[in-house]
Amino acid sequence: MPFLNENSLVKIAVADDHHLFRESLCALIDTWENCKVVIQAANGRQLLEKLHPKNLPDLVLVDLEMPEMNGYETLKAIKEKYPEIRLLVISLHYSEELVWRIIKFGAQGFVNKNDDIARLKKAIAEMIRNGYFFSDHTASKMVKKAMQTGTLTIQNDLSETDVRFLKLVCSEKTYKEIAREMKLTGRQIEYLRNNLFDRFEVCTRTGLAVIALNKGLAV
Repeated sequence: MPFLNENSLVKIAVADDHHLFRESLCALIDTWENCKVVIQAANGRQLLEKLHPKNLPDLVLVDLEMPEMNGYETLKAIKEKYPEIRLLVISLHYSEELVWRIIKFGAQGFVNKNDDIARLKKAIAEMIRNGYFFSDHTASKMVKKAMQTGTLTIQNDLSETDVRFLKLVCSEKTYKEIAREMKLTGRQIEYLRNNLFDRFEVCTRTGLAVIALNKGLAV
């Protein structure tokens, strides 16, 4: 179910400390049908100061690397104070770890700054239609499932080893470091990971991390 009527005016806020990029992006978005940038901010603190409960944007585009208050802090603050706002991260960097980390902080979407304009436009349209957008298929699948059910259905037969592994997946440790901490071999960790992949029908660490996050296993 869409979080907005597709014919409604979509109010957008953009937080990015690169002035020229921000101005150009906002000018472009304003040319798109049913889209209007209502707030511009150079950092998270400035954005939060400009948010007013009686006139909130529907969607916020957040850069991760900002002074004073970075993107992660901004995501967390907005999600806690205004959970109804959809959060789309824009960043020059991409990795599975980054995707599951921004999901942990409350983001429902991600676009790389190196992507073309069509990808950004598609991301905003998907955020309007479904409330989420990730180019990573696994992340999109798990976020969609979580939004539809309120939580992810996970079998209750997880072993202590499974639970510990899922918690560590949400850390910044490599699989090698996870194996060392769990006192397992690399082959045992690979078997454990692949077994969980099969069980939850995912194929990336991002997918496992989203499951763990939505189940409350992440610290």
